[in-house]
Amino acid sequence: MLIQTYQPEHHVFRAVQAHDYEGFYERELEQRRQAGYPPFTRLALVRLTGVQEEAVGREAQNLAGALKKSLAKDAALAAHVRVLGPAPAGLARLKGRFRWQLLLKSYGRPALEQTLAQVRNLWRPPNRDRLSLTLDVDPGHLF
Repeated sequence: MLIQTYQPEHHVFRAVQAHDYEGFYERELEQRRQAGYPPFTRLALVRLTGVQEEAVGREAQNLAGALKKSLAKDAALAAHVRVLGPAPAGLARLKGRFRWQLLLKSYGRPALEQTLAQVRNLWRPPNRDRLSLTLDVDPGHLF
């Protein structure tokens, strides 16, 4: 295998070079714990898609605002869930549809499930046949 990089000193490449899989695992796990990422938290990606870029962005803002307002009324739930975004998806346009997303970070599965139920209840776009909502629980879950 040949790996080309501008960062040969990066800990990932050092671990690969040394065949130190356990060291890599331990370091990665600690970094995830400190950053609050899985397996120490649960994630859900809320993605909105549609053919009109402005409408998708507006509805993502509306949904995020409504969700944040709803969470603010429930201090216990708000203490366990963070709403990040909305923002255009990394691949903002795919197959002629624009994509915006929110990321929900939860310190427990029950809190995440309650928040996703709120998302479903709050999702009220003016034209459902032109906009869609997708919920992806634990996207890219590796652990």
